[in-house]
Amino acid sequence: MFVHPDFVRQGIGRRLLTEIESVAIEKGYKTLNVMSSLSAVKFYQANGYELTYQSSIGLWIENWSLGMDMRKQLISFTEMEKWTRRIT
Repeated sequence: MFVHPDFVRQGIGRRLLTEIESVAIEKGYKTLNVMSSLSAVKFYQANGYELTYQSSIGLWIENWSLGMDMRKQLISFTEMEKWTRRIT
């Protein structure tokens, strides 16, 4: 997800992310993972995402960029789910 530079800091990204998260919850997803550009890490952190690891993001076939993989827990895990998640 990218917001054109002329429209940043107007809440557009936050509204899009909120809608994406709502749809994910409706479909039963418990976590969301995103591959963030370095410039968007603070945005995702401000919206509850945590860094998981650094990666490369493929952009436009031949152009690679450094990015960060991030995750947000949308729905609480039960104790059994937490235990199962650790061993899978």
